Amino acid sequence: MINHTYKAKKYLNYAIKSKGRFGVHSPFIYGFVNDVLRDKTLYSDYSIIEKRRKKLMASGIIISQDDFGAGNEGELSFSGTRTISKIIKHSAINLKYGRLLYRMSKYFKPSNILELGTSLGFSTMYLAAGNPDAITHTIEGCKSTAGIARENFKDTGLSNIKIYQGKFDEALPVLLKEAKGNLDLVFIDGNHRYQPTVSYFEQTLPLIGNDGVLILDDIYWSQEMEKAWTHIKKYSEVSVTVDLYRMGIVFFKKELIKQDYIMRF
Repeated sequence: MINHTYKAKKYLNYAIKSKGRFGVHSPFIYGFVNDVLRDKTLYSDYSIIEKRRKKLMASGIIISQDDFGAGNEGELSFSGTRTISKIIKHSAINLKYGRLLYRMSKYFKPSNILELGTSLGFSTMYLAAGNPDAITHTIEGCKSTAGIARENFKDTGLSNIKIYQGKFDEALPVLLKEAKGNLDLVFIDGNHRYQPTVSYFEQTLPLIGNDGVLILDDIYWSQEMEKAWTHIKKYSEVSVTVDLYRMGIVFFKKELIKQDYIMRF
């Protein structure tokens, strides 16, 4: 369960400490802030994805859902029926951060993208649309939810997505063995607990190259997620991190001076 008082305190702390691009001395991070975070361009792909969101919100479809995302590792946190509109409201990435994923994919041009936590596939679509030349691998634990995601990918014309249905602990090792080359962009939006999150990071780390980027969603969702975020920032392979309150972004460039930024977004 989300602790709203905890999150409110964390957001206040973020609001006080975050800074704009003129407080950044690194040319790499300044470019990221200026060209990605501050990019207000209304790309045509946005409307295609959001048209699908609106269609589903109005559909009234009810599905049987097994949700492994926020429970104990390997255990269900929810099992039952839900409307598609409710899943979108509570689980799908919102407009602001979906567009950010799109711009990051467009800016960094990753060849291999990995997402842990497909849900209905809106974050997946933003990542895949950002770079049509990339292969986007995504894992979803719930069979019925994965089925809706596949329909969404087909409806939006995105053919560069490979979806794997199964529990992360079972599907991820298989996927990593099949992966060709490095993972250029990793988006972790799965089990919101400390140990699973750190485990996913450690499993993907050997395949993330110098120019790779890892995005961790909901870093202040709970004390466990904040602990995982704090832990990940300390790895020797990590050079620079950017805290956007909702998302934590990790860079691995050895040529950068190790630093942790809290950026206004």
